[in-house]
Amino acid sequence: MQVILFVLIIGILVFLIIKKVSLQFVFILGSFLFIIFFEKNFSLFFNLILSTLKNSKTWQLIGAVLLMLLFNDILRKTERLQLLIDSIKELVKSIKLIVAFIPALVGFLPMLGGAMISAPLVREVLNDYNVTNEKKTLINYWYRHIWEYILPLYPGIILASGLLNIDLSKLILHQAPITLLAMATGVLFLFDLKDKNPKKISKYSKHISKKPKNFDYKLKKKILSKKLKNHYNKLKKETIFNLLTGLLPILAVIVGVTIFKINIIIVLAIVITALLILFKDYIPEIHRDFDYKKYLSMLVLVFGLMLFKDSFIESGAVNILPEYLISNNVPNIIIIALIPLVAGLMTGITHAAVGISFPVIMPFLFPETGINMGSVVLAFMAGFAGVLLSPVHVCLAITKDYFNADSKKLYKLLVPAVLIMLAGAFALYFLYQ
Repeated sequence: MQVILFVLIIGILVFLIIKKVSLQFVFILGSFLFIIFFEKNFSLFFNLILSTLKNSKTWQLIGAVLLMLLFNDILRKTERLQLLIDSIKELVKSIKLIVAFIPALVGFLPMLGGAMISAPLVREVLNDYNVTNEKKTLINYWYRHIWEYILPLYPGIILASGLLNIDLSKLILHQAPITLLAMATGVLFLFDLKDKNPKKISKYSKHISKKPKNFDYKLKKKILSKKLKNHYNKLKKETIFNLLTGLLPILAVIVGVTIFKINIIIVLAIVITALLILFKDYIPEIHRDFDYKKYLSMLVLVFGLMLFKDSFIESGAVNILPEYLISNNVPNIIIIALIPLVAGLMTGITHAAVGISFPVIMPFLFPETGINMGSVVLAFMAGFAGVLLSPVHVCLAITKDYFNADSKKLYKLLVPAVLIMLAGAFALYFLYQ
């Protein structure tokens, strides 16, 4: 009876998410339902609300996520991301590298439907190449999401760290091989691209690219005036400088968290302060366009996740499904992978998949010897695999529509790539034991 009730509650929550009901409401409702049906103690729910509000970890997580949002907004307003994209397009000649780099650079900034920012750029670069719409969609979609396993700007990995009380730098380092595998797996979508310069050539090479067949390179110095060469060098130095300045804020956060192991709140606060000092002219615009509702919404979401986790544990619901699966001799490794995978598939949102599934499988992530990083990496990857395959994933839905890709052909390419990622996660599961 308890298992049926448990599945029913989870089913209601997933149904509400699919119907686009706010995650804030869903997690708070889930907390209420678990307490009422499993503890039958109405006052306990309000006591848990107070204890969650008093918990310093709740506010640390809220602080990290809100600063992450502010950091992303500042980078967009100060056009650091656009600098990165423009610089890469000028410096890189390989068509394969360009179409991989552009969505990967956009992926440095987490945002809903962010793949649509890079989609027009990818289409423009591939305009003169014989590439199917499905390949265009997947190149853009895949490389847009390669950082989500390790980048401490994404709420999914921050929430996983907070819910499991794992040091963020430790989680990032253990999941780094997954990102490397994602980069390599994406090459599957680049195989049939010819490695040649697009017709729209770099401003550095346009002065010498249109040349007769018997062009004599030895005469180049005579043809190009000293002034033109100086102009070329100046443009190239300027582009490299723009590339470095665009990357610097993001690298500062990554290095601060992973190498120096500084608390992400401190790192983000320092980098944000530095950006506001350097780009003080943008402050009025940032203030004018500041979306208070977005920040308040994220604050309530993080609070709801922490309340959901606490209610899940206090109600005893955390042990129901694991005990049932164990009694039916389902292997732990299947449980650890399957539950996050289903959560990701049904929601299409990484932090929702983490929030729903991690409290459920927590007993399997913390055996008697302590936290099992192999299990954590497998669970996170399985959840994200579900997100990548989910038809309700915003990035997949809008880019598929943008490129007019056929769903059947698209999934024939996407599913094998996701299976490779899952195979890598299973390998790390055994490696980290």
